[in-house]
Amino acid sequence: MGVNSGTLREQTMGISKYDVEVRDRAITEAKNPASFLDAVFCIHYYNYETKHWGPLPKLPDITPEEVFGEFDQAAYQTCLEKSKALLLSTAYVGESAHKYPGAMPYEAALERMRKENPGFSPVAYERTAYRAMVAMR
Repeated sequence: MGVNSGTLREQTMGISKYDVEVRDRAITEAKNPASFLDAVFCIHYYNYETKHWGPLPKLPDITPEEVFGEFDQAAYQTCLEKSKALLLSTAYVGESAHKYPGAMPYEAALERMRKENPGFSPVAYERTAYRAMVAMR
């Protein structure tokens, strides 16, 4: 289901009020970020992670146009790639949190995550660490 398919009422039929509220909060957060990088992370985190929890049906992905109106597509793409890398390259954080054999200490894993993925806000790092812990449980 695309963002422009049907009316908002048609798009939200059968979708929980909670899902609508979560999406609205993600949009509000993305519109008031610490940085453009954090806004893009927030959009990607919602689309990639948050919206997939719970029963179907689901709302459409948040689009950058919905958050920014006009924006620099190249800058957006760069920030999106950084956001994807942050979320997809940090399994070691989950391993550390769950004390997998051979895992580094948790604080060292968090420091490595921040060093290898600079520029994000503490909230983005916290969400990434949480996602890594869930993924590695």
